[in-house]
Amino acid sequence: VVNGEAMTPAEAAEAIRGAVQQAATIIRRIPTDAWTQPVRHLRYGDLTVGGYIDQLPVQRVRDHLTQTGAAIRPPAAPRAM
Repeated sequence: VVNGEAMTPAEAAEAIRGAVQQAATIIRRIPTDAWTQPVRHLRYGDLTVGGYIDQLPVQRVRDHLTQTGAAIRPPAAPRAM
């Protein structure tokens, strides 16, 4: 989601839902025999197309949720001395 920081939470959620739907449409179009094709990812090494889809989008979502949680968490209150 581009410029997510400028969106309301509802707008960001809708943009994320749209991106997920778009990705699902693309993934459904992958031919059955292509799922076992090898691919090389610069960061993750050799995977199959199926392994790539299974691992990377899921991990990216987890990473983004962690980043989002950190960004919206209020700053810690100063400790009393």
